[in-house]
Amino acid sequence: MTKIILKAKNIVKTYTEGKVKTDVLKNVNLDIYEGELTAIIGKSGSGKSTLMHILGTLDTADSGQILFNDLDLTRLSASKKAQFRNSNLGFVYQFHHLLGDFTVKENVMMPLLIGNVPKSEADKRACEYLEKVGLSHRLNYLTTEISGGERQRVAIARALVHKPDLILADEPTGNLDAHNANEIFTLFTNLVREEKLSVVMVTHDNQLAALCDRTYVMKDGVIDSNEL
Repeated sequence: MTKIILKAKNIVKTYTEGKVKTDVLKNVNLDIYEGELTAIIGKSGSGKSTLMHILGTLDTADSGQILFNDLDLTRLSASKKAQFRNSNLGFVYQFHHLLGDFTVKENVMMPLLIGNVPKSEADKRACEYLEKVGLSHRLNYLTTEISGGERQRVAIARALVHKPDLILADEPTGNLDAHNANEIFTLFTNLVREEKLSVVMVTHDNQLAALCDRTYVMKDGVIDSNEL
């Protein structure tokens, strides 16, 4: 039986602006299974990106629990959450958040260096993952000198290089044209399956979601169904 790697239990999140309260997440329950690609789809404003930020400990729920292999992430201090993120999670965003003053290789080395991996080992592993994403010829280019599709490949290499247990991908192909989107998605899914990683992916693309192992549909702050 497939093991649950991440469990969200009764997640509630409300934003208050002046006298206006907006219930963004309303008792959301979600199971993420080890070794699977899980898609979360829904219209803009349905709460999916907020849920993703809470799953990744980048935001805090008003109530509820996030359990990672039975570790309650909601009880961790800010420093312990940062440590957990760097050790266990990889992030891929629609806008890749690469560091423009650094080379492609330096960007991919960054999570390893933050995790105190020796520089020579970080260099070796960055080169290995950049080869996997087809960018061994771009190692010493600045990220401002490469195309949008190539930047997203760098972001994928950076997310995978420290061998995390779980990848959180927020609209990973949303900023790309159809051809690049399909190429990047195929590359991404092949790599995570090869590495036997678990993935949660927020997307508005039903066709991409249909290629995942499991799909949750969000509507008005709740998991509406798990069918497309």
